[in-house]
Amino acid sequence: MDWNSRRITAIIENALNEDRATSDATSYACIDPSLRAAATILAKQECILAGLGCVPRILDVYAALDGAVRRAILQFLMVSAYTRGSRSL
Repeated sequence: MDWNSRRITAIIENALNEDRATSDATSYACIDPSLRAAATILAKQECILAGLGCVPRILDVYAALDGAVRRAILQFLMVSAYTRGSRSL
């Protein structure tokens, strides 16, 4: 999948704009822009995780739409299936 294609970029931009993701006053008022976040996905049973490949592109597009957001270096474990207890991110 070409996550950098113009079509994918337009879809992501439209979705973020529809959700007003770049104009959330509560987030801007309550979250310090210098904070960094991390996440862990813990599968309680075997499952399929779809869409992890697009996450870095979504963050890139979001950062381009909102000048206050800086894209940090991001690592993703690209797998399609997890077993119970598997972890990612």
